[in-house]
Amino acid sequence: MRLALGTALVLLFATAAEAQLCTGNPSYTSNPYQVGLNAAFTDGAHGVSGDFGAGGEAFFASAGVGVINFRDLDETATQVSATAGAELGQFRTVFICPIASVSVGIGPDIGDIDVSTFSVAGGGSVGVIASQTDSLMIVPSFGLAAVYNRFTAEIRGDDVSESDSSGRASIGVGFIFNQHVGISPALIVPFSAGNDDPIFEIRLSFGFGR
Repeated sequence: MRLALGTALVLLFATAAEAQLCTGNPSYTSNPYQVGLNAAFTDGAHGVSGDFGAGGEAFFASAGVGVINFRDLDETATQVSATAGAELGQFRTVFICPIASVSVGIGPDIGDIDVSTFSVAGGGSVGVIASQTDSLMIVPSFGLAAVYNRFTAEIRGDDVSESDSSGRASIGVGFIFNQHVGISPALIVPFSAGNDDPIFEIRLSFGFGR
């Protein structure tokens, strides 16, 4: 169960709403509002989520809801997450973002064991505009984050908690069409965690408001 929970939390942060050029997604500078659909896949589990965000030339924030299915356990977990960050531009083609996320999760419940989770992540991402035309922008990105996880299991009225710290690295590329629509596949690699299986993520985002 412990490894399954670790996978759930890493998947959560893999699908968190980190939408800016520094992560290969449309910029809030052109689109002050954004909705996103995310999917993530790893050994034994897959997750989907949706989010809504708002921002400007520098700061941005978003909130989302996600569901993770554990194929081996035939159980699901639900999470609510929030993300905030800032985008810094360098030389007009390199963008750096400090990003922080917080999440609360319920599940997966196993028999008489009710599981809940709380997680905080902090780190940063760098995106580089590799190619740009009037209709298409290609933005490779790389990110690092530290993650704190707390697991709580309620067994017949008694609570048992456990916490740990880990990290994740991500590398991806964003394809942004007409500055409004983005498709960004990425590979997330957790490290110093109970489960270090890589995760494949893909995000579809739509910017609007101008």
